Amino acid sequence: MRWHVGRAVAAVTIVGAVVSGCGGPGGPGTGAVVGDHVISLNDMEQQVDAAYADRNQLVANQAFNWGAAGLSRMVVEAAIGDAIVGAQAEASGVAVAPADVDRTAQAVALGMFQDQVNAGNQAVQDDTVIRGLLAVTGRSAHWQTAAIGLGRTAVGRVSIVVDEVSVRDRATAEHSARILATGGPAADTLLTGPGARRGVEYKIATDPERAGTVVFGVPQGAVVAYQPSPANATWSVARVVTRHTDGAFDGPAADQLSLSQLLDIGKRAAQAEQSRNPVVVNPRFGVWDPVNFRVAQPADVAGLVILPN
Repeated sequence: MRWHVGRAVAAVTIVGAVVSGCGGPGGPGTGAVVGDHVISLNDMEQQVDAAYADRNQLVANQAFNWGAAGLSRMVVEAAIGDAIVGAQAEASGVAVAPADVDRTAQAVALGMFQDQVNAGNQAVQDDTVIRGLLAVTGRSAHWQTAAIGLGRTAVGRVSIVVDEVSVRDRATAEHSARILATGGPAADTLLTGPGARRGVEYKIATDPERAGTVVFGVPQGAVVAYQPSPANATWSVARVVTRHTDGAFDGPAADQLSLSQLLDIGKRAAQAEQSRNPVVVNPRFGVWDPVNFRVAQPADVAGLVILPN
């Protein structure tokens, strides 16, 4: 990956400090770092302990098959989401009303519930599970509500132009991403081969699903390898040639988008603005996966992001 040397060293220093207990921006008590924002390990541990002490959340964790460390990861994800999206919402003047936060928690919970029922998981149809699910979604509802507001303001305003290649598997995608990031004749050859397109423009109003993916969550010059749709095995490798944020707001188009679409669009808009701030997670919780905007185990990171020099 091509990083500024200083940023790479800083990230390694932070990880070393977390593991060894030596100095560093967060010191031995660091739970996560987002740029210059340090999330206390003590705060994280208290929230994790509270989650696992709540029988409702434990039952929901089991019913939804989130795994042994599921609640821990979601606590850390909520804190990181607040740091990334909250900062951008504040800078953009997006207000978050308490009533909207409650509605977001309920809407996200309902969507997760329906997905499980549709998949045949009848274990989620239990009052205890539902109460636990609402506690879980409530944890992230503030930043998600802010993301919905950001997503709405981004419609019409944000667009990208990419050079991209469609490939069949992850290994090929990541290899191709490194070629694109390096540039030169090999990159030119890749972009004239099968499945390649140059100068493709994506707009939120016409490509809302794409706008909710990581390709809208990186700055100009970045290269990403990701799956545009989990329902499709095809991988996309894209170099963001230009990223525009000065378009005219399109209210009618924004009104046509669902809350879940606006949420995804908003978190990617915030991610792109904050993308030069490295996100480092205490290894006991996992690593930050920028492709899926989540905390994951290293083996489960869902693709590749290569930031520009």
